[in-house]
Amino acid sequence: MRQLILISILLATTAHIFGQKVSCTVNRNQVGVGEHFKITYTIEGQAGTFVPPAFNNFRVLSGPNQSQSTSIVNGTVTNSSTVSYVLRPVKAGTYTIAGAKAQIGGKNISSNPVTITIVKGSPKKNQQQGKPKQPGNDIKDNVFIKLLVSKRKSYVGEQIIATYKIYTRLSIVDNAIEKLPSFNGFYSQDIDQTGQGNLKPEIINGVQFNTAIIKQVVISPQRSGDLILEPLSMDLVLRIQDTKRARSVFDQFFGSYKDVRHKAVSNSVTIKVQKLPKTAKPLSFDGAVGVFNIQSSIDKQEVKTNEAINLKIVLKGKGNVKLLKDPKLDFPPDFEVYDPKENTNITTSPAGVEGIKTFEYLIIPRHSGEFIIPAYSFSYYNPIRKKYVTSSTPEYKINVLRGENEPANAANNGSRIVSKKDVALIGSDIRYIKPNGFNLKETNSFYLGSVLFWILMTVPFLVLCLLLLVRKRILAAQKDVVGMRKRKARKLASKHLKAAEIHLQNNESSKFYEEVFRSVYGFLSNKFNITVAELKKERIEQELKKIGVSEAKIKDLISILNACEMARYAPVSDLSEQQVYDQVEGLIETIEGSTK
Repeated sequence: MRQLILISILLATTAHIFGQKVSCTVNRNQVGVGEHFKITYTIEGQAGTFVPPAFNNFRVLSGPNQSQSTSIVNGTVTNSSTVSYVLRPVKAGTYTIAGAKAQIGGKNISSNPVTITIVKGSPKKNQQQGKPKQPGNDIKDNVFIKLLVSKRKSYVGEQIIATYKIYTRLSIVDNAIEKLPSFNGFYSQDIDQTGQGNLKPEIINGVQFNTAIIKQVVISPQRSGDLILEPLSMDLVLRIQDTKRARSVFDQFFGSYKDVRHKAVSNSVTIKVQKLPKTAKPLSFDGAVGVFNIQSSIDKQEVKTNEAINLKIVLKGKGNVKLLKDPKLDFPPDFEVYDPKENTNITTSPAGVEGIKTFEYLIIPRHSGEFIIPAYSFSYYNPIRKKYVTSSTPEYKINVLRGENEPANAANNGSRIVSKKDVALIGSDIRYIKPNGFNLKETNSFYLGSVLFWILMTVPFLVLCLLLLVRKRILAAQKDVVGMRKRKARKLASKHLKAAEIHLQNNESSKFYEEVFRSVYGFLSNKFNITVAELKKERIEQELKKIGVSEAKIKDLISILNACEMARYAPVSDLSEQQVYDQVEGLIETIEGSTK
């Protein structure tokens, strides 16, 4: 009792200005019957009293042993105190030691409980089998990787934070990642870990580990069902204490250590992904999942013909921002509208992906009159509220005045005026009369020795020479593997497109997009002599820019590839399948023409 009073007085003299907590740690949580272990309580803050738990099923060999420490960081004084006990278990089993209680700042605060596993015999005997160990534990108990996820159930497109974290109580001399997860079925975005390399302490079941984040990713499932997050594995070189007898006085004084290799593999996690509900699904929904808002602005609402108008639409929020598509607005036919200029500013953090997508439209009215740019409706699914939400921009009334160069009859209150007509020349009418006579020959003229005779005699030799030349070129072409791939690129792409056309006629949407995807990737792989594994979208953009393909065509191609990838897991509503087929045919023609 006197000891507890002294401890309370000691704790009352300590002050921790910026934190008040009690934590409990043990030097090991698996011991043998007859062995002992140490349990330590760390108190931070100004404490009044300290009450230890009842150590049932344990015998107290030493304690309470108290100590205190003071640190000054940037002028801030931090004091802490510790109370420790040395315990020995009475019998085998698994026991939970309740938390201790301390009064800090007038509040009663409890420490975390710890679980101790008592085994028959001594864990130290296992060291004789050649397995290097920490006191009472295997290496795998002292160094391991955990995969932690923010949620195990989600909707298609909903964000999940996946964290691969290493826990260690040993010194890591060297490390290398052996295998990274592939995230099949997910759209993934890495979280930058710059400046996160410092180890941080963390207590697990009373044992303190040093931890660090290896990889942290924001993932969005692209299809429903049970999707598996694969494990991450690392090759480690660990420095552990050598349990053999010390070879020198130096080893006896400082201890003897050795380096061992160890492979650490994280756990895998199954994510149960639900389909987005079909009930109350708005027509304007285009796959956005998260929390968003939409804004729009226009620089002027009264202009003259052929003067430019700038319309800006801003989509902002948290969710799959990168996958948001261009707004489809129904502009008046008298307006010439250019493809929108797109700006994206996205931040990926442990809180998820959030950002802004801005679309700026350049609009030029060609005729005078009063026009209306209708409202644009944007719909998304909110997984928190579990409902679809629709937001709309306002409609804009545009008054277009007659310009100097517009004809007087061009104004027609918004109706489209056709000022030019295409004239088609039909060459199937009355033919012209030939002024010259026909070239007639006598019926008794000789064929032998005539021009036709010598032509027919020479042609076989010329054909033979031509065949030999063609054969020589074919043999040379067969040796040129790269050239052969480039020449056959179009043919193989057409083969896949024909298969896609059959699936299109049979309404087999998934197989149709799969064949289109193979057609485009196979064509680009052969045309640029790049393996499919290395053919990323960034590489495709680089190669197409080299051969002079326009930015608009490149953007269309990337959009089609994204649509094909999305169509494997969810319906695509942006373009019809026939439009996708026609666009792919046109893009392949464009690329083929640019590489000739």
